[in-house]
Amino acid sequence: MATPGTHAGRRAGIVKRRMAGVTPGSLASPKEDAGSDDHRLTRFLFRFSEGHRHLFVLTLLMLAVEAVASVFKAYPIGYLVDYLRGNRPDLWFPGIVTPRISTTALLTAAIIGLAALDSLGDSLAEIFVARGGRRLGYNMRLTLYSHVQRLSLAFHNRRRTGDMLRRVTSDIEQVERFVVESVSDIAGSVLVLLGTLAFLLFHSWEVALLAAVLVPILSLVSHHFSRRIVVTARRQRAQEGELASAAQEMLTSIPVVQTFGQSRYEQERFAQLSHKAMLAALESVGLEARFGWVVGVLQAVSISAVVWVGISPHRSGANSISGT
Repeated sequence: MATPGTHAGRRAGIVKRRMAGVTPGSLASPKEDAGSDDHRLTRFLFRFSEGHRHLFVLTLLMLAVEAVASVFKAYPIGYLVDYLRGNRPDLWFPGIVTPRISTTALLTAAIIGLAALDSLGDSLAEIFVARGGRRLGYNMRLTLYSHVQRLSLAFHNRRRTGDMLRRVTSDIEQVERFVVESVSDIAGSVLVLLGTLAFLLFHSWEVALLAAVLVPILSLVSHHFSRRIVVTARRQRAQEGELASAAQEMLTSIPVVQTFGQSRYEQERFAQLSHKAMLAALESVGLEARFGWVVGVLQAVSISAVVWVGISPHRSGANSISGT
């Protein structure tokens, strides 16, 4: 019960860091309002997905199939264990084989079938989202390259070439990674979470109510850390942009640097910028590590709470491995 929600929470925080600063206005304005990023990013991705949105619809469909299979694939395993312990009735068809063999065969076939359906949904979702993400990145590259060429000379004089080059190349790669690696994971986790809550509500309203209470708590924790991760990641990206600009300027003017003996100065300047970028990166990693620790503790608390609900007096004798 806790796993899908906790995984979705952690992925949301990581995605916030991965996408920090990658906005439609990232070239013209590196400092954006964090509060409107989600809405702007959604409109941004929707715009560039024109012509191949059906791939993302198919991705959601396959993720829904995977979620259903993931929720129900534990049921035949639990039923089989309960059956072998003598706590479940036979599942068999008269006149074929003995009840024990037919029941075991039916349950093992269900285990294999649900596992295959789960894997098939996951594989097809990865294929569809990869196609959609790469085509989205292709559209963005063409549009962004055309946009940069139309910007005024005053803009190009204000912006450093290294920082511009890094944003034009790296930001598109970040968007592709976000779509290909993170969107399907988050959407799949949310669907599994909803399916699990529905399954629990049908079999045990007490556990479902407990999950409904714990999920908002995890969402609040995720939101708190995500905002801090966004700010830190933007600072890291800005420092990395300064570092790229310094390296580009030094390499393009290496004859001047050597002629006037500025190698030592450039070395110290590069070392300072590199040190700042390293500190910003370490701060981001530290936040993610603390976020992971909090999520792990919440997951353990939720599992413990489910155990206590399961052994409550009014549920005594009503529990089974299969959940019914």
